[in-house]
This record gives sequence, structure tokens and C-alpha cells, in this order.
Amino acid sequence: HLFRYPDLEVIARARDSEHQRRLNKMLGVVAMVPTLPTDSRLLSLPFGGAVLRALDYKREDVDGLIEESRRKALGIFDGASDNLVREEQATLLEQLGLSDREVKEEVVAS
Repeated sequence: HLFRYPDLEVIARARDSEHQRRLNKMLGVVAMVPTLPTDSRLLSLPFGGAVLRALDYKREDVDGLIEESRRKALGIFDGASDNLVREEQATLLEQLGLSDREVKEEVVAS
């Protein structure tokens, strides 16, 4: 598709910073490495689930608890909170090297 549509910008997910550099340099795509803060509760959930299953808790109960904890950590209850959406957008723009103002100007221009 890169050759069929040369004017399209391709955005890809990279495994790490080395993979990101290779994608950027060799293919000319915008590559991002998704990140979570190291102190995020989200990183602990799979480990906690494994511990609970090892202690013979029912899989359904553990999965439900993990999902509930994930939603609380993300601020998702009946829907995504406005604050979460703004934070995710800001992180994405930062990873792309864009500012919120640049994106708004481009949207207005189009």
C-alpha cells in the first residue's frame, strides 16, 4: 500500500525504540512505542490475576475483578471520561511530535 498511495502517511506501532528507528528510517513511517508509567496499576493486573488463579480462585471471578480494576484505573465507568480521552490524545500527539495547536490548525484548514 505504501507504493500504491505514496501520499498517505503510515502510522505504526513499534515494539521498542530500536524498532521505531528502523521503521522510521527504512520505511519512512511514523512509528510510536506505546508507553505506560512504570507505577501504573495496569502493569500489576496480569500478575495479580495469576496469583489469584494460583490460589484457586475461579477464573470468572478473577477476570471480572481484573476488568473492574482496569476500568477504575482508566476512569471508565459507563463510558470513557473526558479527562482520560484528553490525556490519551495528548500522549498520542506527543509521540507523533505534534502539538494540539498544529492539529487544530490542520483540521480547520481542511
